[in-house]
Amino acid sequence: MLDAGMLAARMRGEAAWFRLLAAAARLEMALKYNPRWHLQPRVPAGNPGGGRWTDGGGGTGSGAMGQDEAPVLQRSADRKRSIIKDTPAVFEVEANSEANGSKPIYELHEMNEVFEHAVDILKEASAQDVDHRLVMAIVYMETTHGYYDRLHPRPKTVLPMNVHVSYWSGFGWSREDLQVPATNIRAGVTLLKRISERVKEPTVAKVATLYNNLSAEQVSGYGARVQKIYEEEPWWDL
Repeated sequence: MLDAGMLAARMRGEAAWFRLLAAAARLEMALKYNPRWHLQPRVPAGNPGGGRWTDGGGGTGSGAMGQDEAPVLQRSADRKRSIIKDTPAVFEVEANSEANGSKPIYELHEMNEVFEHAVDILKEASAQDVDHRLVMAIVYMETTHGYYDRLHPRPKTVLPMNVHVSYWSGFGWSREDLQVPATNIRAGVTLLKRISERVKEPTVAKVATLYNNLSAEQVSGYGARVQKIYEEEPWWDL
């Protein structure tokens, strides 16, 4: 019988294998539809969106591209509109040394659903070019803190990524849609991607803070805790 250490090592290997398969699939698609993909220009390192493919036209498009020209939005309603319509914007969130990222007593590790949804997380993070560890950290945070929502017959938010049904209705996601784990994760990853593209000097803590509270102007305790989870990867503690 495998002990916890051996099982964790095996799961790490399986996660790495999924990442490799996803990378191979992306390369296959690139070669099929754009055989000269390796010659396509990228955004220079050190700039917003550095390393990402670009058409070379310098357009603002969406997300982090063209942040110098994009409007700075602070009101949650304006930020929400930019995310849904995918229009250029900058969200400023200040670092906060006083934000407490320590584990609260109500965080129940045994309720985490990271492994339960690992395949969907890896697939969707790869498809949208989002850091899978960030997605796992959010899923860990929401399922170990928001487990009580399952007691409510019609909660406002739906796990595993705790997507708010009515707040994000502009995307066209219904409650029934979000109750399907794969769709829920796709929705959560979409939000993380669009938030991170718009955050000035993005960090895990800043992106997570806005994922939790779109009106935030500085890193919150939620953001600090997700940053800690991201660094420690507690989902491996079986």
